Amino acid sequence: GNSGLAGLFVLDRTSGRVVARILTPGPVQASPVAVEGGGWIVVDSFGTVLRLDADLEPVWKEPHNLGKAALRSPVLAGELVVISTAGDAVVALGLADGAWQWTFKHDVARGSQDLAILGAPAPILLGDELVAGFSDGSIAGIDAVTGVERWSAQVGSGRFPDIQAEVVATD
Repeated sequence: GNSGLAGLFVLDRTSGRVVARILTPGPVQASPVAVEGGGWIVVDSFGTVLRLDADLEPVWKEPHNLGKAALRSPVLAGELVVISTAGDAVVALGLADGAWQWTFKHDVARGSQDLAILGAPAPILLGDELVAGFSDGSIAGIDAVTGVERWSAQVGSGRFPDIQAEVVATD
């Protein structure tokens, strides 16, 4: 994808020739995610999520609209597709059918003068927990199955506390 045109472009790896363009309502700015067994999960910057099979044909009856911009790649968590949005939310959809499963909405107290960059980094999966960052500078651990917050920590501060990059975890 690119930021100027809606859709996902499929190129021939050896020549660079465009072999297909998957139409989406908005530009695709995040890398598609490969699904085990073949196929892809694609999200566009308008918040439209679709699942394609190995032949780039739709798997879900309808694309799912998140209602907010999605700028980072989805995360697969078992039978769920998890996407962060620019609205300080993390949404889980069923991998098989694209149906909504849960939404974790992080409440951000923002005054009229506060500005958020809203980078909405992708959550990372650590076992059965998703770890995500938000525009108020906090990071939260979220139960991957239920979408319930397990913990939260404040790390960003100042005028622009937004968490912009994905969390990295080690021991």
